[in-house]
Amino acid sequence: MKESIEGVIPLEMTNEQCLGDILEFIYTGHVQISAAEENGAQDLIIMSDYLVLPRLKTVAGKHLMKDLKISNSVSFYQFGVKYQCDELIFETRNFIHANFMHVAQTEEFLSLSCEEIKMWISNDNISVTAEEDVFKVILRWVNRNKLVRKKYFPELFSEVRLVYVSREFLYSDVMTSEFVISDEHSVGLVKDALKVIESKDFQQRSIRPTKSLEMPVMVICVQGFSKQEDNMLCCYYPLEDKWSNFNGTVPPNIGEIVPCHGKLYFHLFPHEDVGVRERRLLCYDPLSNCWSSFPYEDHRTVKKIFAMNDEAIYALVAEDILCCPDCTSLYLRKIPGPCSETPHLSFLRKYKPETSSWEDITSFDLDCNSRSGVCVVAKDNFVYFIGGGYCSPDRHEILASADRYDLINDTWENLANLQLPRWYARATATHHKIFVVGGVKGDLLAESCEMYDEDTKEWHFVARLRKTPLILIITIQLCWVLMTSCIV
Repeated sequence: MKESIEGVIPLEMTNEQCLGDILEFIYTGHVQISAAEENGAQDLIIMSDYLVLPRLKTVAGKHLMKDLKISNSVSFYQFGVKYQCDELIFETRNFIHANFMHVAQTEEFLSLSCEEIKMWISNDNISVTAEEDVFKVILRWVNRNKLVRKKYFPELFSEVRLVYVSREFLYSDVMTSEFVISDEHSVGLVKDALKVIESKDFQQRSIRPTKSLEMPVMVICVQGFSKQEDNMLCCYYPLEDKWSNFNGTVPPNIGEIVPCHGKLYFHLFPHEDVGVRERRLLCYDPLSNCWSSFPYEDHRTVKKIFAMNDEAIYALVAEDILCCPDCTSLYLRKIPGPCSETPHLSFLRKYKPETSSWEDITSFDLDCNSRSGVCVVAKDNFVYFIGGGYCSPDRHEILASADRYDLINDTWENLANLQLPRWYARATATHHKIFVVGGVKGDLLAESCEMYDEDTKEWHFVARLRKTPLILIITIQLCWVLMTSCIV
């Protein structure tokens, strides 16, 4: 801190033009970075980091991004990391992910260290046409300086997701590579992968492929209008703009479909015609094309299952089902009704895949006069409860109410009412907004869609699903899941 006792402070790391731009920004909040200034944006980022001017760093970072291209993307990323320029880091990282195979051929990339190469090839977001591409990138980097780098091959090779490499490529290119043959551990990895591929036991694949090798699929369940009609699962592939029927047995009486971690979780209602007298949970893995039971051993009734940010499965359960079997016990405003003197508990439970068990997260000691047909959707740390209604001999009312529960802070919040009361609506959450579609309004089906903006805390009507048959709105279950291209 010698500057505290000196009258003059030399700033030797900058120049007159850069200092002038800094002073202009400090006094006006704006700066004009001239294209004629050599390294002008980079100089400003360096000085803004030194002088702790985060807003100027952001402005300069955005200007520098105008010069981003394949040949300089790696150095731009490293520059952003060195000077903690978050905007530059975010943009360059996404650029490298999207253009990975072109970036991997540049001089900048081939000059990276083993640790840096490992960081990039192990990332789920790199865009490749096949897992074989990752192996080729490693070979190119090692061969650039074989004598020095061949010792790093086993470490990098362990990042290749070999179970997604074709059998032919493993035999023709991988097993014949001098770097693989000379390393016992690498040979073992290939043999293990071949066992999985040749046995077609896809359940042994403990890791998923990179996201670029997964295919987004919209799964739609159209339920029959009578007990004699079967459910129908349809799959839409937006990248190819094509439809297909689900290839396999469709479970009867599907209540809900929830996507999480690339798998589909089915909540099945009782179905007397097929001898099923209790609710069940099933899991379908599109990667292995296998069904498995989703364990739930509890005397309480599962009302809803839902996923939180595609990371965890939750269930909404209720007790005392013999008293009022259609009660979700979640309505916050206690309104008298037929069971108003009987207290009931509802619970939020979380599934723990590591132990294949459930644990209670919270419970609600509320009146039994809760809304049935409530729409449940989760986003960030919130669980939203939208619409619903009362249906009893004494009362029939469809609600426009909306509430949300904060899982972290264990608090409730009443939200603005829907524009339209809805019973058994559907919802999804994306881009800081909640979208609600369909449901029942009065004795009719609702065609309209609404959007809740978390910033303005208001509901707004949005374009309705004009091409969706009105009669199917309350019988359609719709969700997204990522399936690997090798299975699809």
